[in-house]
Amino acid sequence: MMFAWVLRILIVFAVLTAIYLALSAYQRWEENRRLQNEYDADPDQEVDRDTFIARGMQEYEGSLKRNLLIGVYGLPIAAFIVLFLLAEYG
Repeated sequence: MMFAWVLRILIVFAVLTAIYLALSAYQRWEENRRLQNEYDADPDQEVDRDTFIARGMQEYEGSLKRNLLIGVYGLPIAAFIVLFLLAEYG
């Protein structure tokens, strides 16, 4: 019986990890595209295109990962805990 629970937990974390990786890649792609459009809209930039995009992506990476971890891992786990407690003690 315990093995079944461990297997289910591992499957849930594998699915959540796949969702996290897909969202992370998609959001990085969107941010890269946004930075390219921003650079193209203002032709009088002080730096070249690659440097502009690299700097923008460095700033973006710092804020992205923490928010994705909270959204992808934290919310489902918190919801599970709340539902478990309500079923057990409610």
